[in-house]
Amino acid sequence: MRLMLNAFRAALAVSCLSIAACGGSGSADPLSSLNSKVAAASVPGAAGTDTASVNGTTIPAAAQIVDGSGNVWAVSGGVISENGALAGYSADVTLLLYDNNTIYQQNSAGGWWSWVGGTWASSTDPRLVSSPSGATIPNAAQITDPSGNVWAVAGGVIYENGAAAGYSADVTLLLYESGVIYQENSAGGWWSWSAGTWVGSSDPRTQSPSANGTTIPSATQIIDSSGSVWTLAGGVVAENGAAAGYSANVTLLLYENGVIYQQNSAGGWWSWNGSAWASSSDPRSAPAPTIGGSPATSDAAGQAYSFVPTTTNPGGGTLQFSISNTPAWASFNSLTGALTGTPSSGQVGDYSNIVISVSNGSGSASLAAFSINVTSGSAPTGSATLSWSAPTQNTDGTPLTDLAGYTIYYGTSPSELTQTVQLANPGATTYVVANLSAGTYYFALAAYTTAATQGEMSSTGSKTIQ
Repeated sequence: MRLMLNAFRAALAVSCLSIAACGGSGSADPLSSLNSKVAAASVPGAAGTDTASVNGTTIPAAAQIVDGSGNVWAVSGGVISENGALAGYSADVTLLLYDNNTIYQQNSAGGWWSWVGGTWASSTDPRLVSSPSGATIPNAAQITDPSGNVWAVAGGVIYENGAAAGYSADVTLLLYESGVIYQENSAGGWWSWSAGTWVGSSDPRTQSPSANGTTIPSATQIIDSSGSVWTLAGGVVAENGAAAGYSANVTLLLYENGVIYQQNSAGGWWSWNGSAWASSSDPRSAPAPTIGGSPATSDAAGQAYSFVPTTTNPGGGTLQFSISNTPAWASFNSLTGALTGTPSSGQVGDYSNIVISVSNGSGSASLAAFSINVTSGSAPTGSATLSWSAPTQNTDGTPLTDLAGYTIYYGTSPSELTQTVQLANPGATTYVVANLSAGTYYFALAAYTTAATQGEMSSTGSKTIQ
């Protein structure tokens, strides 16, 4: 509380210091200073102007513009003045614009500049906003991309900010789709704009994500599962027309199991992790993970259901689990593959075609589709309390430093422990398995590490519920 109060007092002090007359002392009246500056501009109607012009103010239309610092801008004979003095070099100016506290000019040739650091920098009309995906010329008069570049077509030639964009001829359609500019010519050919050049392509509006194992060369582009368009030109990889991280001398771009990979001329491999390239290897030669286990295919309303698959990962990488057709009463853990939940009396019925899959980024595997039949059943009558000692060593005798939790297995036969409970608590040494109906149950437990490596299963214990 004391720190928050001090910070608040400091903020008050700063606000006070920004007002010259604070505390009854200070230098010249800031309003008088501003009026003097305005008067010095010698522009009709300038005297007495002391309020910054509104956003979007233009000359012509307004007689002058007053910026947020009180500077008065005017245009006379196509030349711009700031407070009565020439503002850098300007000629043939037809429009002066004030937008978001920045002064912009446009000349008779349609060129745009913004006033930055006491000089004019090449710019575009700031009132233009990025065109929506699917914008086309013809239809739209022009297309503005997310970087503010303005695209147009005249005489079958494409222009970016008024300059010819690479080589183009007989262009009949310019398309903006998913952040990429595409062109189609009168012969029906398609190209996409990538890294400053046109790359052979096709109409992106008719494309779906590329098939597993797609490569460039062979494909002209790859569309990933998010709709991003990947291209390769001059050994450089681009995503949606912009360079994707650093790449050079790339000879192969590969799409495998939802991941983009590149190989360079020296044989090195990298995979795209969403923001950068990570050292990798050819995913087509890496072993895929395996997945196993026998999920229970029946449950009773009010009785907990739990299944955790077993896996191996000879190819390395992080395992990620997925599921299709999850029962409405269950939840799924994408890090462990655990399917758990307790159906209610109103959720009695068959839940079919459930598929659990696992991927390590370079390969994947799936369990056979299974169903769970939920019956009205009878009320559970008992529970079993399990206890154990936490492991401290690996099987090779080295210290165990990455224990992540335990998997409890149980069932009504010592050879069919089909029910599981995932206990992601390395400090746990006891657990109560509740909601057990009458019968004899068998239990075993195995520890697992943060890398999802499971240890040996314990000996089996049993309990009879009456």
